[in-house]
Amino acid sequence: PLGYVLNTASHHRVHHGANRYCLDKNYGGWLSVWDRIFGTFQEERAEEDIVYGLVDQPRFFDVIKHQLFYFKILQTKAANGEWFKAWFFGPGWFPGLPRLGDNNLVEEKPERPIYDSHVSLLNHANILLQLITIVVVHDDVSKQFYDLSMFHVFSLIIFVFWTAYSIGLQYDQACNSFAVESTRCLAFSLYWLSLSEASSASSLFLSISLAASLLVNAYNSPNKHLLIKQS
Repeated sequence: PLGYVLNTASHHRVHHGANRYCLDKNYGGWLSVWDRIFGTFQEERAEEDIVYGLVDQPRFFDVIKHQLFYFKILQTKAANGEWFKAWFFGPGWFPGLPRLGDNNLVEEKPERPIYDSHVSLLNHANILLQLITIVVVHDDVSKQFYDLSMFHVFSLIIFVFWTAYSIGLQYDQACNSFAVESTRCLAFSLYWLSLSEASSASSLFLSISLAASLLVNAYNSPNKHLLIKQS
């Protein structure tokens, strides 16, 4: 009964589906009642497995690229001069289609392999350690925000975003991932060790985490064979 008002897990699965019946449905973050009022509500179909993702599904883990890739699609749509429609009509719009596009042109149930990474188990363990580090840093900022200098807070924000970006490159086995990760490790190791605001325990943990990542990426990384291949 709560599903008549609240957005349930089932409703949210539909929102993230690329199946034809899932497109442009269940926009509500907390409440499903608005979707019911405006005609965008859709129940999950038990007889059809949901294929998650976008219609134009990106095939990479790069978090920056994920934020920017659609602008290239918008530029392609606006190539014939219809820039207003490209930017302000629905994501399914293409030249010659109505404002929200035509979902009948989309596959009823997309068939596509899951994009996965083939890095080693040690790489996975190292990336998990870096994710834990992000959680630790975020927790420290939340607890001590008003006691930290703005420079330190800004540095920690850069650390979180840089770490997330580097993780994506490592999973993509990008040729520049070693350069990005090694620069991150060296820069922030020096930063933690020179910092007077942080506790010695947290500085030591973060420095060990960065040193471990540097070693793993140098000796047990897809970057190694990519660099050999390029040479």
